[in-house]
Amino acid sequence: MTTESSTPKPSFLARLGRFLFRLLVVVVIGIALGVGIYFGVLAMYRIYVQPVQSYDARLDALESGMDQAEQLVASRSDTLTERLDALEIQGDTTKETLDDLDSRLAVVESEQAAQAAELSAMAESLDTIQTDISTLQTNQTAMQSDLDDIQKSVSDLEALSDDLDAAVQAILENSQNIEAMNLGVQESVETSRAVRHEVTLLKAMEMLTRSRIFLTQGNISLAQMEIRAAASLLTALQEQLPEGQAAYIGEAVDVLNESLSYLPRSPLLASDRVEGVWQLLFEGLPEESAEEAAAEETAAESTGTPTAEGTPTATPTP
Repeated sequence: MTTESSTPKPSFLARLGRFLFRLLVVVVIGIALGVGIYFGVLAMYRIYVQPVQSYDARLDALESGMDQAEQLVASRSDTLTERLDALEIQGDTTKETLDDLDSRLAVVESEQAAQAAELSAMAESLDTIQTDISTLQTNQTAMQSDLDDIQKSVSDLEALSDDLDAAVQAILENSQNIEAMNLGVQESVETSRAVRHEVTLLKAMEMLTRSRIFLTQGNISLAQMEIRAAASLLTALQEQLPEGQAAYIGEAVDVLNESLSYLPRSPLLASDRVEGVWQLLFEGLPEESAEEAAAEETAAESTGTPTAEGTPTATPTP
């Protein structure tokens, strides 16, 4: 005899409970996946999209600054070219004037030699006159005629003395002209020195602009190279400037060295420091104070450098 075991079927409520439980699990899993996808997309947007937008904005600002710098460099280059042309013309004029003064000095020297010979002849004539006077003491009649000769010789001496005074006056005028020309040469040298300093600042600004572009592109090594080159250039310029302007350039060099300490960890901070130095150089060197100018003039006089007063004792090296 075979016995069958019948399994009881689940009721409708049990099946409905299972269905609702599975549906609830599916809904919870779907909500969890939706929340995860939402926060994941939001995190990816903050990590990848926002920095790219920020870098694009800074790159546009740097490109605009680069265009302004190129326009400024072009305008200043044109100005420097015009000033250099003017200096060359002034130098040629100065050279021609000096050549003319040399020729006039040669003529004056020849006249002085002729006058020295005439003075020697006059001295011999005076000796002869003294001899004639001794002869006149023994011969009264002959003395009268000799006195007439003496008066004529004295008149000649007076005329010669007037000629000597005129020659001395001409020599003094030539010396004053030479002093005026030397002062003009000194002013030309000072102008040339200021032009060289301005060109050095423009070169440093160009290097700093390239370094900021390299920092934006992530090329840290080239940016460090440009910053070091600009700092070396400004350090060399600092040694040629008076105390106040040298301190001004020294601050710029310190900021550049500080920007190098931020690399490669913080390129944005380094770029900000470089931009600050660029603005500092864009404003140009400060005016030299009266005390510094007086100290520089005193140092120039002690070392034999020509100043604005008096005859120069040495030729300055441009």
